[in-house]
Amino acid sequence: MASSTRERVLTTADRLIATRGYEGFSIADLVAESGVSSGSIYHHFGAKDGVLAALLLSAVEDYQRTILDVLRDHEDDAEGGIRGVIAAHLRWMQEHRREAALLLTHRDTVRAGEHGRRLKALNRGFLRVTADWLERQAEAGRMPPVAVEVAHAVVFAPAQELCRQWLTERTATEPASLADVLGRAAWTGLLETGEQR
Repeated sequence: MASSTRERVLTTADRLIATRGYEGFSIADLVAESGVSSGSIYHHFGAKDGVLAALLLSAVEDYQRTILDVLRDHEDDAEGGIRGVIAAHLRWMQEHRREAALLLTHRDTVRAGEHGRRLKALNRGFLRVTADWLERQAEAGRMPPVAVEVAHAVVFAPAQELCRQWLTERTATEPASLADVLGRAAWTGLLETGEQR
């Protein structure tokens, strides 16, 4: 029962954020729309910022799991792994538009709040696994050694900017349609960056 109550609140909050924006609704609106009492909402989430954090952290976990699954599937294929994570990133953003918009708009809000510790822990774990994968690829001679921070900038920054433009409707080009060109650019960029070290 607690699980279904929690899900009802999150589903309702997701819809309200999408239609009114985070600032456009109150706990009272959430109660009215979800049918869940304010006491239950406070019990499960603490306050409205807890509802936002739960939505955002769930999106981050799903996104990171998607990317890490690709790396695991390409343990012996550095180029395929890099191209694969670009394709997965663009596809996830396109197929999860609401969650992607939430990350774009509210990641810093959650990071700065009381739930920021959980978000930072997720990000640290993600970077650690990514760094280990990059190190194994370099040790096997499949690609030059590249620091994880540089790799993320080279691989993800262009894809993130494209998704930002799409999410804010500055371009109608669907992100997934550019997976091939951005994947090729990411791989080339990593090779050139590694050579500069």
